Amino acid sequence: IDQFSKDANPFFLYVAHTAPHWPLHARPEDIAKYKDTYKDGWDVLREKRYKRMVALKLIDPATCKLPANSSGKSWADCTEKDKESASMAVHAAMVDRLDQGVGQIIKKLKETGRYENTVIFFMSDNGASPERGYLPGFDRPAFMRDSTPIVHGAEHPGAQNTWNSIGAAWASAVNSPFRFWKKESFEGGTCTPLIVNWPNGLKENHSTINRGVGHVIDILPTCMSLANAPYPSEVNGLKTDQLDGINLLPLLKGEVTSIHETLYWEHEGGRAVRQGDWKISALKNKAWELFNLAEDRTESNDLSVKYPDKVKQMDELWQIWSKRVNK
Repeated sequence: IDQFSKDANPFFLYVAHTAPHWPLHARPEDIAKYKDTYKDGWDVLREKRYKRMVALKLIDPATCKLPANSSGKSWADCTEKDKESASMAVHAAMVDRLDQGVGQIIKKLKETGRYENTVIFFMSDNGASPERGYLPGFDRPAFMRDSTPIVHGAEHPGAQNTWNSIGAAWASAVNSPFRFWKKESFEGGTCTPLIVNWPNGLKENHSTINRGVGHVIDILPTCMSLANAPYPSEVNGLKTDQLDGINLLPLLKGEVTSIHETLYWEHEGGRAVRQGDWKISALKNKAWELFNLAEDRTESNDLSVKYPDKVKQMDELWQIWSKRVNK
């Protein structure tokens, strides 16, 4: 930021901190802040987060019910409560350190006089990760660089020679109030909040909640619009792909309430189509479920039997899209 602030040209930074994901690694001083926070378990956490979101008016309890934990697991039946709560404490510490890093960026932008005219987009790529139990191999090492063995599923997670994860029960609690998690195309795996801060450009919309629907594919065209940059037909002699995203600025400024007619998702078999308030979602190798998100934000009431023609119409859209993107 110091370097780029030396002239008046616009600049772009993509910042990817160590994500709150596996492996669970954090500094001892950050972990210590949360050592007792999660002792009551994932059932209590899920209820507390839901009630807090209702109190903050982030969700409407009339249309946003709290489903059961998607893992099917109960904290009362957990036999490793200390280890589980310790894992979640490290997860929280990772978020804490990320927040500290964002704070450093904002502080530097203010010091250089660039804060007021800088657009900050802050988001996660997907819901919390439920993955757990994989043995070393693929992207999970067995040793550190100095040949120190890595302890998988350590009793005391957080150090660099451990490799832990939060698992499905915590992931479901973290994704409250939605069902499922990363990899799936239910809301727990695809719906994440986007925080946008731009003092000079969004004065009228500062500190408001915009319930419009966007997608990560919209970030690129939005940044290009802000910088008055055209989308190239080729880069280094290679033809570019079709630009599917749409500029978010009209949505962010409240000029429109929607920018996408239809959106599609697919990840390792989990799939979904959203068209307006209607959404079909499915787990891998499972039939479509149908939801009206305006009335059922947490995909709790499957309407596929009641409206089979709607499912058929949206599935046809899915088939066309999947062939185009080779899914």
